[in-house]
Amino acid sequence: MVFTCAREKFLPASKEIVYDYRPSWGLEYQSACPLFAVSISERGQRETAVIDFNNGDRGKARVRCNGETIDTMGAYMCQVRAGLYVGLRFDGKVVAEADEGCPEPAEQRFNEWEIRVAPGHCTYLFASDMANVFRLTTRGYESRLDGGADK
Repeated sequence: MVFTCAREKFLPASKEIVYDYRPSWGLEYQSACPLFAVSISERGQRETAVIDFNNGDRGKARVRCNGETIDTMGAYMCQVRAGLYVGLRFDGKVVAEADEGCPEPAEQRFNEWEIRVAPGHCTYLFASDMANVFRLTTRGYESRLDGGADK
């Protein structure tokens, strides 16, 4: 199965997914609308892939995610254990907006923001103006992805 914020399509059972995705104008193209691909094995194991497209957003940010720091532009996805923090730094003043039901970003110092990652997926928009938007998508997991025991 593949789905976005505006579509859902069930695909035939297969070991691989081939899907020609063309974002529809409007919701999928102009907003935060990742593509999810979900498969369920015969044993009931669920695997999910998330693809978050940069649709021409030009905002720049320095992102701290899971011990790494990266300078990036437009969009970034961070996957960490729920409850950990993601940090962002911008060159100038920005305003922030979070998906409904997701923790609000907190401005720590001028141009520096922090988000405590919630379980599941959340998308955040940071903008200095309409031409300079940066989008962060977080995926907070609650148990190790490899099925191993936490230490």
